Amino acid sequence: MNEERVIKVEHVSKKFCRSFKQSLWYGLKDLVRDMAARNGVNEIRLRPYEFLAVDDVSFELKHGECLGLIGRNGAGKSTVLKMLNGLIRPDMGQITIRGRVGALIELGTGFNPLLSGRENVYVNGAILGFSKREIDARFDEIVAFAEIADFIDAPVQGYSSGMRVRLGFAVAAHIEPHLLLVDEVLAVGDVGFRMKCFQRILSLKEQGTAIVLVTHQMPDVSRVCTRAVLLDHGRIAADDSVPSCIAVYDHLLLTQAGKLSEHGKGPLRVKSVAVLNGAGIPCRSIRTGGEMAIDLLIECSAPVSNGRIRVYIESARYGVVAGFSTAAAGIEVDFRPPTNRLRLCLPNAPFKVGGYSIGVGLFGAGPTGLMFNQSGLAAFEVTEPTIEPFGYSNDGIVEVEHRWER
Repeated sequence: MNEERVIKVEHVSKKFCRSFKQSLWYGLKDLVRDMAARNGVNEIRLRPYEFLAVDDVSFELKHGECLGLIGRNGAGKSTVLKMLNGLIRPDMGQITIRGRVGALIELGTGFNPLLSGRENVYVNGAILGFSKREIDARFDEIVAFAEIADFIDAPVQGYSSGMRVRLGFAVAAHIEPHLLLVDEVLAVGDVGFRMKCFQRILSLKEQGTAIVLVTHQMPDVSRVCTRAVLLDHGRIAADDSVPSCIAVYDHLLLTQAGKLSEHGKGPLRVKSVAVLNGAGIPCRSIRTGGEMAIDLLIECSAPVSNGRIRVYIESARYGVVAGFSTAAAGIEVDFRPPTNRLRLCLPNAPFKVGGYSIGVGLFGAGPTGLMFNQSGLAAFEVTEPTIEPFGYSNDGIVEVEHRWER
C-alpha cells in the first residue's frame, strides 16, 4: 500500500448561522474582512445565531484506506465531506488533498437536469480534467455499470432518484479518482445495485484509491472500511478501528436516548447491574461467543413470594435483541429484605459487534404484578471479531450455533 497521505485535515472548524437574514449580513461583513486581508486571527468567534457544525476536526487518510465517517444526524458528517470536496471552505484549519477527487455527496449533485445523461457524463468528465477521448474510452463502462442504457439520451430531470444515483456513482467511481467521497445517497438504490457499488468500492480500495464513506448503516461500514471516525456535535468522539467506533456509537445512542422507566407499585427496585466476564470480573467489553454474566442487586422493602425477573438486552439500532425470564426457565424467586443478589450467566454470548444496554423488569405473583421496569441500567460493548464482507464470516445481529453437513 502506498503510504503517502491523500487527505490531511488539520484542526478544521466550520460555523453556520441559524437566521437567514443574519447570515446575509454576516456574509457581507466576512467578505469585506477577507478583501481587507484581516482574517489572520486563528480562532472562531461565534456571533448571535451562529453555531459550530464542525469543531476542531483532524484526521489523515492514505492510499488504499477507507474511512467510515459515522454519527447521528446533524453531527457534521456531510459538512466535512463538502469541505473535502471544496463545495464550502472551513472557517479555521487546513485541508490538504493530493490527487483527483470523485464525489457522490447529494442526489443529483453536479448534474444539469436539462441535459441528457450522456451529456452530463461528458460535462462531469471535462470538469475533472478528462479529454473527450478519455471519456469516450470509459463511457460504455459507465453506462453499463449504471444500467440505464435505454435512458442515457433522456434528460436527467426525468430520471428517478435511483437512476440518478446509479449514474452519479458510475461517473464518480470510473474516473480513476485518487479520493472517492460517498455520502448517504447509496441508501436510495436497490439492494442489488448497492452490493455492486460496494464491490466497486472494494476494487477501488485495492487499486489504491482513498475512500471516505458517510452512512448510518453500520454493516456497510464493517463491510468496506479500514477505520472509522465518530462525530458528535461536530467534534471527534472516537477515531479508532471500525468495531471500536461502532461500539462507541451505539453506546452514545443508548446514552443520549436516556433511561426509560415504567415503575409499578411494589417493594422491589434494582439497586445495581454489573456485566462480568468469564472470570467473574466486571468489564465493559466482550467478544462474540465469549462468556459473560449479568449481576443483579435488588432492593426489597417487604417480602415478595413467587416473583419473576426479566432481563432484556437492547441495541440502539435493532431494539430488544434478547430477553431472559426466570419464569420461562421454571424458576420462582422469593425476594427477602433488604437485598437480593442474582446472576444471569451466558456461557456463549451471541451478540455481534456493537454497543448494548441492559434493562430489568421485576414482577410479583400473577400476570399483572409489575413492580419495577427500567432500561439502560448498564451497558457493554462487543468489539470483535470484525465482520468481514462477502462470505468470509457470519454476519447479522447474533451468532447462531450451527454446523454444516454434506
